[in-house]
Amino acid sequence: MTRPNSDQHRLYDLRAEYWRRICRRELVPFAVHALAPKGEAPARHHRRICAELEAVARGDVLRLMVLAPPASAKTTYVSRLFPAWYFATRAHSNIIAASHTAELAETNTSSATSATIPTCSITGCGMTTRRTGRRRTIAATGRSVSAGPSPARAPMWWS
Repeated sequence: MTRPNSDQHRLYDLRAEYWRRICRRELVPFAVHALAPKGEAPARHHRRICAELEAVARGDVLRLMVLAPPASAKTTYVSRLFPAWYFATRAHSNIIAASHTAELAETNTSSATSATIPTCSITGCGMTTRRTGRRRTIAATGRSVSAGPSPARAPMWWS
């Protein structure tokens, strides 16, 4: 005969695993999980941005411009949370984070790392950082982000 406490633990474990799988599959639940410690949650326009970023991740959208007023969390979702989620769902992937200055690119890369590390328990990734000169590379089990000033060609993500 199974103890009720054991059943409750099993149910809790099943719900936690279900939530982990949803967070790996969809960007909005991942964002909910990553932003919860700050007391923030995605608004309707953030969910729309996330839907478009998921289309980029699937390859349905090849080029995406996110145009929104200042302070509408474009950087939070596009340059910080999306790379963290993308790493968690794509093995052996790379991201080029380009910006108008190397400092801003490095700030966003650091923020992507900060978003990834607390969510590793939900996504199952591990993180290491390596700094060479002015560039920083974050490797997450075969994945990496390189930050630096904008190259001559159009970057994958622009902040």
